[in-house]
Amino acid sequence: MNFKENKTLISIIAVIFSIVLVGGGYLFVKKACVEDIKEKYREDIEALKEIADFEKIDCNPFSRSVEITNIKAKDGSFVIRRVEFSKFKEDKELKVPLSLRMRAEGVKTKDENGLTEGDIDILYNLDLEKKQMNLDIDISEKNEGIYNINILLGNIDRDTIKILNEVAKKNKLKGNENLNENLDFIMALGNISIERLHFEFENRGVLDKILEEDAKNRNMSVDELKEEMIADINKSLKEKNLSEDTRKFFIAFRDLIEGKRKKISFTIVKKGNTDTSLMKILSLIMISPDPLKEFNNMFKIEIN
Repeated sequence: MNFKENKTLISIIAVIFSIVLVGGGYLFVKKACVEDIKEKYREDIEALKEIADFEKIDCNPFSRSVEITNIKAKDGSFVIRRVEFSKFKEDKELKVPLSLRMRAEGVKTKDENGLTEGDIDILYNLDLEKKQMNLDIDISEKNEGIYNINILLGNIDRDTIKILNEVAKKNKLKGNENLNENLDFIMALGNISIERLHFEFENRGVLDKILEEDAKNRNMSVDELKEEMIADINKSLKEKNLSEDTRKFFIAFRDLIEGKRKKISFTIVKKGNTDTSLMKILSLIMISPDPLKEFNNMFKIEIN
């Protein structure tokens, strides 16, 4: 065997050795990653085991994504083919997620209305410097509809997180008898504001099912129910104090019922420096003689 052949053979052996070394190292790191996840989130995994069975927990050591496959509820209410958690970032001091993405594929839920199939994609971000939390939810249901919900909350600072975490860990809030004990919790929760709410819906059959079920419960035909709903909307459109944004929303919803459009999309945005805390909104709903007018003073509705 000449030098050239020896060099080629050595190169091949080196490549094979590298593959074995890297592959073995990857498997070792992957196993360590899985064990770390199982230990770190032991309580969450045990809680999952109480309500469902699953095939396995897997982990990508490079992206730090976690995958749980073939989750089946013990009561038969749901099945999930695959759930992946990724983009995880945690605040080391507060021990809370700053970002997280959850992707659930092959979700099947069963209730008295039948079987629903689809996928769910949730993206969560917490910006403690801006004191804001953003939650984006995408739901795609087979033969039902497509939904997108985006919520931007404000007034969420470190003190708020600490209070909410403390109550959650101690599990104190169990009823009205503990309201005085958990006044800090109620105040912290009530101080959180709604900055923006976006909702998008594309009808793929779910609206028809809802109308059919409602009509059946009221001993009406679907056409009669639609006529009644459209008449109520037309009556509301004649109100003088109705804002232009609300008027556009009613018209869009009427078009959806009439089948003139399949998709409706709107965004509710806080006006200026208006107080849109949950406590303020709840108090206005309970005591205001005209909650709709108060709502229009707080938020602007943008129809897309």
